[in-house]
Amino acid sequence: MRKNRRGYYFSLDAFLALVIILGIVLFIKPSSTHVSQEVNVQYDLLEVLSNIKIVELDNSEAQALIFSSNITNLNQSVLEQIGEFYANSDMNAEILANSILNDLGLDENVGLYFNNMLIANSNETDLGGAKDVWTSRQIISGINNNVNSSSSGFSSRAFLFSENKFSYFYLGGYIGDGNITLDLGENVVFTRGEAVFSGPFNLSVNGGSAVSYNATPGEPFGFNISSGFVTDNNYLYFTSSENLYIAGGFVKSIYNESQSIHTNGKFKFPGIKGLINIYDSFYVPGLLQSMEVFLNYTSPYNVFFTIGNRTLYSGNGTNVEYTLTDAYLRNNLNDYLGMDYKTIPFRFGLENVSYVLNLTRNADVFSVTDLSGSMGEGWCSVTPYFICNWNQATCEGFLCNGVWTTKLDLAKQANNVFIDAVLSSSINRVGLIGYEGYVRMGDSYDLSNDVVALHNVVAGWNDGGGTCICCGINEGVDRLNNQSVPENFRSIVVMTDGEANVHCPKQGVTPDLNYNGITDDAGDDAIKAACDAYDDYGIIVYAIAFGDDADKNTTEAIADCGGGDFYSGNVSDLVDIYEDVAEQIINAAYSEQTIVAQGVYTEVYPSSYISVDFDRTLSHKLLISAESPIFGSTAPIGNFSLPFDAAPYEVSVTSYSGSRWTSKVEIYDNNLGGWNTIFNLSEYGDIYTELGDPYLINIPLSEVRPGENSVRVSLGVGSENFTSGSQYNKIIYSVAKNISGFSPIVASAKGCIWTIEFEDGTNSTMVFPPSYSGTEICSYTSAGYVFNPNDAIDYAIYDLLLSLDLDGDGRVETKFEENELTIASFEVNGIPFVWETEVQARVWR
Repeated sequence: MRKNRRGYYFSLDAFLALVIILGIVLFIKPSSTHVSQEVNVQYDLLEVLSNIKIVELDNSEAQALIFSSNITNLNQSVLEQIGEFYANSDMNAEILANSILNDLGLDENVGLYFNNMLIANSNETDLGGAKDVWTSRQIISGINNNVNSSSSGFSSRAFLFSENKFSYFYLGGYIGDGNITLDLGENVVFTRGEAVFSGPFNLSVNGGSAVSYNATPGEPFGFNISSGFVTDNNYLYFTSSENLYIAGGFVKSIYNESQSIHTNGKFKFPGIKGLINIYDSFYVPGLLQSMEVFLNYTSPYNVFFTIGNRTLYSGNGTNVEYTLTDAYLRNNLNDYLGMDYKTIPFRFGLENVSYVLNLTRNADVFSVTDLSGSMGEGWCSVTPYFICNWNQATCEGFLCNGVWTTKLDLAKQANNVFIDAVLSSSINRVGLIGYEGYVRMGDSYDLSNDVVALHNVVAGWNDGGGTCICCGINEGVDRLNNQSVPENFRSIVVMTDGEANVHCPKQGVTPDLNYNGITDDAGDDAIKAACDAYDDYGIIVYAIAFGDDADKNTTEAIADCGGGDFYSGNVSDLVDIYEDVAEQIINAAYSEQTIVAQGVYTEVYPSSYISVDFDRTLSHKLLISAESPIFGSTAPIGNFSLPFDAAPYEVSVTSYSGSRWTSKVEIYDNNLGGWNTIFNLSEYGDIYTELGDPYLINIPLSEVRPGENSVRVSLGVGSENFTSGSQYNKIIYSVAKNISGFSPIVASAKGCIWTIEFEDGTNSTMVFPPSYSGTEICSYTSAGYVFNPNDAIDYAIYDLLLSLDLDGDGRVETKFEENELTIASFEVNGIPFVWETEVQARVWR
């Protein structure tokens, strides 16, 4: 403790000594004072520039600007004139200001700033190295007590044409086969469309020169047309040297005058010259009051027309014109019960088409069966009691009185049923793949229609080993590629009772495709093998999860990525499942056929229609139409957002169903936390080949909410099983909203060349106003906005685009063309424009 105290006393003594020393130093050091001389040049400069009029200014640059008419108001102050140049982004602001400062010959460093931007300066040293800075500030604006001394201003308004300047022509899930004609109506000036075509086609307008397109089957192909239209009815002609069909799509037309909107809807048929084959739908967006159908066709064979599952017409003849009246339709459609606010499928086609056209297409399929050790587990058939499944003794005892069998025995029985069903047509072939931890070559068999030989292979199967699902799929793909041709309907049916536990090097490193939290596991390889089969070779993979221990998540993902259907069930369901799969394959092979026939001619004319009259409240606001991005990787679920400041008017989802039918459409209910079904094709029947196939499914407005919404689309070839909808699906919707863009009164109204990004990822370059011939560049994109806020036209366009950007992401939802937008610009005379800025005069040393 004493050491600590002594240290404390010593430190205090040292501190006192230091204070004394510093005091002496300060006392003996001579004092000096820095005097900063105040200057007033900055005040005087702004005072002079504010009070001297242009007409009083003796400056050669000002005289030159007056002579060239760049300065016209000689009574405004010099500062106002510089400000007017600045507001107009005119370089003369800098030229005139620098000339004046040079004439003044000031000895100080002087700078003139507008909104902290240097306009002119006269200096020997930089401001950054200044020790002293003096600043004078003043606000100048277009507002002035003397109106005649203020600049004239401009105001603009930009707005889109009203909603009845455009319309959509929707093409059903299947339109064919042959040359196709669309009646677009009068006064068309532009069309934009997309559709899935069966292959290359030619497109012409009103019989003019045709343009050839090389469309890829199965993928939507887009096109635009801006010439060849007339004031009378306009027709699009899709032709091909092969029988052409369209598997879903739309054409959006822009008109140069308003198209009347009524409370009724007319759904025009596409014209088809070749083979009448239409799978489509129509929508009733209100309370159905009446209907009428007009059929105009030529066919030596009987045609039929159905709505839902009701056949309403059958006949044949040349240039037949037949009307189904409201009274007839009401009587045959149960007084229109259940048709309000619904999408209704319809069909128009040839009766007994397989007989008339002698349709043939081979189906080649491999049954890929799990022969792993778990397949030897027993099960007690006949009885439902769980206790009977414990062992063979209890199964065969008096309590259960059943038959003890293994899962492999049931798999053999199911495969034999499958073989018999598929080979009921002699043009089809079946192959077998038996797998465990690898493919057993002795338990596999090439494609064949030899029923006995196939049954013999199945009879020799035994259980044992691991589970390499990807091995079985890969082997099936290899054999189909070697033994079949792409023109055949090629598929694989893979079954498992457990969980994949063996990898395949062929699939490489795979991501977590079954979402179990593990990347590159055996289940991921199995899913990737199915993806590769479908994506690379068009081979459809059906998947069956067999029993309670099967990995249903992985198996369902195999079917989803393989383009096939997913089945699951108890052990007792296996035979029934294989029967269903065989039926689906036979139906799919039938439904995918492209109809080809020699010497057969039928035609439906584009004058045919379905007309519905319904009660609906019309909006008096502007209707704007928008399209969401495609579902993409989130398929079969698509997400879209509706603005909070607009009322939805019509919301629809497109469905590219390919060889299948749009089977079910659901929307997610955030309040209940579940999916609500808004369309279910099975309501009209279990056999889809007899039903229409909707491409466009309307969503009742009572089901949508402002903000985020989610829709799920499922496909099928029958009512029992579903597969995911297309990645190319999208939402098309219209909302009622007050849409226009306004500018404040600003200095100019010249215009700009705009680059605009739309929600579908495309960019368009447009000139506003159309008469603008300058070089200024403006943009509204997800990367940001560039425009001149002192140009009334630019400001109004920006304000309009901001209103049309419904989700505020810098991409405009409403895909419009340059000729759909109108600009009104006004010069405001006698009223000064509301423009102001801070002017600073700075002096530094």
